[in-house]
Amino acid sequence: MLLPARALGTFAAVLAVVGADAGLPGIVTLHSLLSGEATPVDHPLHEHYRSRYLDLRTYLARAFAAAQAEGQAASALSPEDLAAGMIALLDGLQLQWLYDQQAIDVVRIVEGHLAAVFTPTAMESIRALCAELMAAAEERIRTVPA
Repeated sequence: MLLPARALGTFAAVLAVVGADAGLPGIVTLHSLLSGEATPVDHPLHEHYRSRYLDLRTYLARAFAAAQAEGQAASALSPEDLAAGMIALLDGLQLQWLYDQQAIDVVRIVEGHLAAVFTPTAMESIRALCAELMAAAEERIRTVPA
């Protein structure tokens, strides 16, 4: 089941997750390894990753379509192509980051790609929503009993 795609909130969440991943190289490594190993149809995780990518493409495509309909984003690409490209960008950047964490700033690059699709006003909103999400997550972490 997919959550409803809220255009700008979706992309703020993408940036927040990418930012959080920068502190979790082990998790990023595990995802990169498993998603690559699961490509053969007979792999036990093949269906999980196939479904995960389909769901993520659908979710992001809905968010891109909503942003385009609201005049917040413009691209010659379809929402589906934008979604597939975003996933490729995220996975590819994370893989490169694993090899050279000093040279690859995943958040900056993803934000730059989003800025090429979204209006400046929409990007301001995405950045503000991302900051709110990250602050809320940090607050939850601080209030969890040890």
